[in-house]
Amino acid sequence: VGFLYGTVCEDVHTGIMLNCNGWNSVYCDPPKPQFLGNSAY
Repeated sequence: VGFLYGTVCEDVHTGIMLNCNGWNSVYCDPPKPQFLGNSAY
């Protein structure tokens, strides 16, 4: 959808607009595999 309002927080505005148009929001937090995180080295 991106850049609907041209603001820094456009994702909030886009989410509200989608929810007002009948879409549902879902929180998705899948388990992360061990030892595959970010590293500075």
